[in-house]
Amino acid sequence: TLKGLALVIGVKGYKYISPLDNTLHDAEDFAELLTTIGFQVLLLMDTTAPDGMVTKNLMKKLRREFLSTLAGMGPANTVVIFAYMGHGAEYDGMQYLLPQDWGGGEVELKWDGPTLKDEAMCLQETLQQIEDKKPLATLAFLDCCREHVEVRGDIFGAGGLSALPGPAGSLVMYATGQGKEAADGREGGRNGAFTAALLKHFAAPGVS
Repeated sequence: TLKGLALVIGVKGYKYISPLDNTLHDAEDFAELLTTIGFQVLLLMDTTAPDGMVTKNLMKKLRREFLSTLAGMGPANTVVIFAYMGHGAEYDGMQYLLPQDWGGGEVELKWDGPTLKDEAMCLQETLQQIEDKKPLATLAFLDCCREHVEVRGDIFGAGGLSALPGPAGSLVMYATGQGKEAADGREGGRNGAFTAALLKHFAAPGVS
């Protein structure tokens, strides 16, 4: 029997970098859609996190729970979805998903590239850990900007998140082109442009 498992993370209220308008609605609505079509969904957002803070440790804890759940479901018959709505950055060829408390504090060094590796969740690492469980297929949706971030003269990727092919059996989809900002969607709208399109077409009959 074909099964579905999804991990959805939405981060809005960043403490030290600019907050985002629609990410919580995006994560909540996509998780609800996946649930209605039969996916088991693990959802993490500002509003569901303890103390309202999506930290790196909490993101990684949920990832471990997700991988454990996948292993128990029979991965060979399971389609996996990983979705992230929030800020992203690239450094030294690796892509990172930024937790809510990233980049702050009194110490300026928290803003350099090497520290990013310690304080954010690595996308490639996440996808590889999923692939190691050998699911039937993996889809990753990244609703985040891909422009470069310059901090203390350090650039996280010369142009932001580059195209990532992902492990075999996976497909990675970005909200925007390399070096571009993700569109927030219509003014006053509930969802960003990318997620709005996902919600409209993802479960539409006859669409594959």
